[in-house]
Amino acid sequence: MSVSSDDMLKALFQAEVMGEPMSGSNLSRHLNISHPAVTRMAMKMAEEGLLVYRPYQPPGLSERGRELAAGLIRKHRLWEMFLFTALEMGWNEVHREAEQLEHQTSDFLAEKIDVYLGYPAFDPHGEPIPDKHGRIRSQKGAILLSDCEPGKDYVVVRVTDKSDALMDHFTDIGLKLQGRISVVDKVSLDQSVIVMVKNNKTILSQTIARNIFVEPVI
Repeated sequence: MSVSSDDMLKALFQAEVMGEPMSGSNLSRHLNISHPAVTRMAMKMAEEGLLVYRPYQPPGLSERGRELAAGLIRKHRLWEMFLFTALEMGWNEVHREAEQLEHQTSDFLAEKIDVYLGYPAFDPHGEPIPDKHGRIRSQKGAILLSDCEPGKDYVVVRVTDKSDALMDHFTDIGLKLQGRISVVDKVSLDQSVIVMVKNNKTILSQTIARNIFVEPVI
């Protein structure tokens, strides 16, 4: 399969896990290809038994497609964890490298990496790593930072790593997994969130705050 096909499988799998079907237009933006190209790819992948395609409806994964998608995401996140822990790369550096490595990794090698790392459940960004059967551990207690109450403390449990610029920004302000973040206030005009990270006050836009998942400090 092509890298674009792999990326479509991963995008649909993650949308399925989140309970949010991904439309053709959303896939077009995510994959950075035209909507007609997405449609042609979806139809071809449906012929190959990887997708369920119906005109004018969001494409869905077949059982085989779901299995392949889980395997790709597993390899990607295992590589991120290996690069982060074994090579001490920053959490803002591992995504790009893992994108390249996942497509060249056998199931055998993925299992060896998993054993070496001690069967981690989550990657450096807090994203769950599918096990070899495609099962994913849920994070039921996680909430978006944008939905948090001012005056309370939270622990960062997951961030989305969808762009290098976003991860660089998180690194610059001192954000890290399992680190504490205090919600100082919200700006009513645009719903920006004023937070305290490592004794430094910063303002996060609502868009950025919606990429940070936290749990209340008990």
